[in-house]
Amino acid sequence: MKNSILIFSLLFVLNSGNAQVWVDDGAVWHYDYWNVAEEGYYEIKHIGDTLIEGELCKAFEGTRFSYGMVGPGEGYALFGESDLGTNYTYVSGDTVFYRNNDEFFVMLNFGAEVGDTWTISTFPYWEVCAEPSQLEVTETGSILIDGSEYRTITVQPTSNSPFGFVGTFVERFGNISGFDPFSTPFPTPFQCEDLDAIVDWDNVKFKCFEDNSFDRYNPSGETCDWWKVNVGISEDVIDNLLVYPNPFSDFTTIRFGEELTGKNELIVRDIQGKKVFQTENIVGNEYVLMNNGLDAGIYLLSIVQEDKLIYNTKLIVE
Repeated sequence: MKNSILIFSLLFVLNSGNAQVWVDDGAVWHYDYWNVAEEGYYEIKHIGDTLIEGELCKAFEGTRFSYGMVGPGEGYALFGESDLGTNYTYVSGDTVFYRNNDEFFVMLNFGAEVGDTWTISTFPYWEVCAEPSQLEVTETGSILIDGSEYRTITVQPTSNSPFGFVGTFVERFGNISGFDPFSTPFPTPFQCEDLDAIVDWDNVKFKCFEDNSFDRYNPSGETCDWWKVNVGISEDVIDNLLVYPNPFSDFTTIRFGEELTGKNELIVRDIQGKKVFQTENIVGNEYVLMNNGLDAGIYLLSIVQEDKLIYNTKLIVE
């Protein structure tokens, strides 16, 4: 009898090391995004629990914070906030279920194998696409986070599905992928093969996650809501600032329209908020920025005067 109890205890310990497959109360995700017209970040929060069809579900609300250029010489500002909707999930075994059009579907199955598929929606989001929408597991693996090993699955919608998401999902944390369209923590309408409409999809990248039992997972080390913290229009914004050419390949000239004195820093960050260039100090009325290894893409140019942000604008490297 004692041996049986010992074996049961060992099996329980072995199978419960990382038995948690979904998030705890207080979960918050941050994802950066960009598209051809604007950029910013998603903030998705656990807002409480509710009972639906006998299942105790976690409810999540998302907000999309959009930033864009105000006008020549006026830098970036918050354009607005939009609702990403509410998602409901519950867990059974290795599987996370979610609510879609008044039905529950499998969202993630961390016990799945490569090639496994499941239905994620039966709603015909695009009339030209197939239905129902299905996900396929393309890869499985594991990842170490803070010394603990967690299972991963990589998924994508099957051919011509009008709904879904893509990326590598980690049990306990969700989607940690990007920069790609549809690298979101919850399924969204998807660009199926037969959809000819031109849609300005957001390219989304994981930034941070935390909940009440996990302090913070922030692999980039950058500020989770970098846009909110760093981007704004100062009353002391530089008048008549001109950047030309923009887009540029080899160099661009920043003409300030007034002579800068004192301590002035010029900082360039990539779309993830990572600092890729910084001057020691600039004075005078113009500065020539050489492209010393910047990859093609979108960047944010900031000018900080005496530790105060006085200008932001977009740079495009060809």
